[in-house]
Amino acid sequence: MFRIKSGPYGARLSPLAAIAAMFIVVKEVMDYHGLDYEMSSAMEGEHMPGSLHFVGMAYDWTVREEITELIGNDISRRVKENLGDDFDIIWKQSSRRLHIEFQPKRSFGRLG
Repeated sequence: MFRIKSGPYGARLSPLAAIAAMFIVVKEVMDYHGLDYEMSSAMEGEHMPGSLHFVGMAYDWTVREEITELIGNDISRRVKENLGDDFDIIWKQSSRRLHIEFQPKRSFGRLG
């Protein structure tokens, strides 16, 4: 499975690379569970003011079938494990929606 190295010496991605990684990991996790899903929100729609959706740094995927909360939580966990610290992941069981945003937690300057 595709994985981004986390931690203080982990990979620091450009926004474009981060979005590509997001798509790869979501596909792998959904395929692992054999789920039918679709991207349900990108830059369009109604979001909170300041949402990263409006700048192309947040995306939502919706599972098209009923799943248990256990599977939903496993999706969220696997995506988080593989994308790492610079991504915020929210699973909304009631709507079967996975929200992912790229929000780097570290500067891009030199370490140390």
